[in-house]
Amino acid sequence: MKINKDLAYGADALQKLDIYEPESDAIADIVLVHGGGWWQGDKRKEDELASALVAANFRVAAINYRLANGATVENIFPTQRTDAVTAVKWLVANENFRLDK
Repeated sequence: MKINKDLAYGADALQKLDIYEPESDAIADIVLVHGGGWWQGDKRKEDELASALVAANFRVAAINYRLANGATVENIFPTQRTDAVTAVKWLVANENFRLDK
């Protein structure tokens, strides 16, 4: 398995993703969005699931997104949805990691 960590898909420090690739050609691509209610969590907690999917011959992109901060009303929804869409667009357009549409 090959892992490319912390690839920036946006300007914010949290707009990063990891790509997990099998040794042979993947049968499909999966974009994995970690749970956490939009205000907590990290893509690293999905490492075990991503590894299992790669073992089943999928290529996986695990994304981070900007987390909401209720105290300052910073990054409230739909910021996270926007980040997920931006990550997918980056994956589709990127020459090295073109997402299988």
